Amino acid sequence: MKLFGKKNSTSAPTTVVSTIPENHVSKKKKNTYQITFSPFMSTELFSLCKTAPLAVVVLNGKQIQESTGMISCTQFPNPGACEMAKKQTVLREIMGEKIATQIIEYLDKRTGKPVLQVFPELIQIFDGYEENYMSRLNHASRRDLKKQIALRERLISEFMARQQQK
Repeated sequence: MKLFGKKNSTSAPTTVVSTIPENHVSKKKKNTYQITFSPFMSTELFSLCKTAPLAVVVLNGKQIQESTGMISCTQFPNPGACEMAKKQTVLREIMGEKIATQIIEYLDKRTGKPVLQVFPELIQIFDGYEENYMSRLNHASRRDLKKQIALRERLISEFMARQQQK
């Protein structure tokens, strides 16, 4: 073992200890929804509406309903919800099952109200937050949002590059 550049004669194995406690609570203010799609959903019909119903099966990592049988739906804003449902097959090919069926909702750091939602290929900013949405998020949420956008952009770029090689 070296201490400040000098070799120490008593070299004992060192163990790495995580600095994140097991019961760590994230500072991000967000909700993550995993969606399942119904074959009966009419994207043409719902695209004319302000919102579209999507079946949420997992919320923040906890299963809230089975994806089989009768399921209840949650309203998500358009065009994000309908675009996601309409393009679900190609989005799975581009991004994989998890990201293609995921909606991330970022919350206001003070009020807890939704500021924006990240769909697989677009961002939907809620009314009233268009001008200052980034300042309404806390630091951890802003950092996570940038990471999620970069991930989606990378997956789309990689897919486009593979398509051009064909």
